Amino acid sequence: MMSKARKLTILILILMGGLWFSGCQLAQETIPEEDHETEPDMLCGVYLTWESLPTASLNGGRIYATQISGDFPDINFEFEGYEGIPFYIAKIYGAPGDGDDFTKTVSDEHSFGCNINIHETENEDGTSLYEHSISGKVLVSEEFSGAFYYNEVYETPEGLIYMTSGDLGTSIGSNGIKVTKTLSSTLEFEGETRTNVCEIAVECVDPLQQAIIREMNAKNQLLFSTVINEDAIPENIALNSETAYVIVEEYYLDEQGGQKIIRTIMDYIPEQELKYGYIVFDAHGIATSEFVRMNKSA
Repeated sequence: MMSKARKLTILILILMGGLWFSGCQLAQETIPEEDHETEPDMLCGVYLTWESLPTASLNGGRIYATQISGDFPDINFEFEGYEGIPFYIAKIYGAPGDGDDFTKTVSDEHSFGCNINIHETENEDGTSLYEHSISGKVLVSEEFSGAFYYNEVYETPEGLIYMTSGDLGTSIGSNGIKVTKTLSSTLEFEGETRTNVCEIAVECVDPLQQAIIREMNAKNQLLFSTVINEDAIPENIALNSETAYVIVEEYYLDEQGGQKIIRTIMDYIPEQELKYGYIVFDAHGIATSEFVRMNKSA
């Protein structure tokens, strides 16, 4: 049999061992997880609506766009169920073929004078500077009463597009009034400074009464005229074989009821199509362009 003294010694050793292991666990250092910086979402433009976004539809403050399938590079996005005017830049990742990314404008027929500037600079110290900007305008008539909501559009690092509920802009309802809204964002991430700017103007203009396209020859003689109005907008005009250039005359009524004419000269370049956009207004009083294409017959 085991003596009482030996039993006591074994018990003490067991207790000491338990305290040893417990002490190791309590004294063990907690190794912090590696701090990974999260790549931020980038402001890429705006989505104009004439009604505020319903808060019940917001997913954590976001409404995501649906990517419209199409042949590359005709990839597009839409905020399904939300009527409005898209005006933003989208980066398309992993282009087929060479694997490069590319940037495209997402807009529609309501946007005029759309312009994109992209500057990317690699500095000697290894840092980079990315500057993307988009600008343009929307035209409205005096029948457009109210203002637009400027809903900011963002893109995630994974290429997802979403918008957030925006503020109501300045009311526009008188001819000649122009309101410009500028949205900007500058972020830094892993040595990169990224700046995105969106500038969009909303301008109230006179409705177009009619347009006359005059075909001229090299001797500045009139060959033929085509009258265009809202009820008669041809898709194509077959130009005379001797047409050297065309004069587009646009007729407006000014505030005093007098006639105002704006003339634009368009030179004909062989084997190139001339295109003219006749401005009409939709049910909301927002302008769109109905395009007229001009070619010489083969």
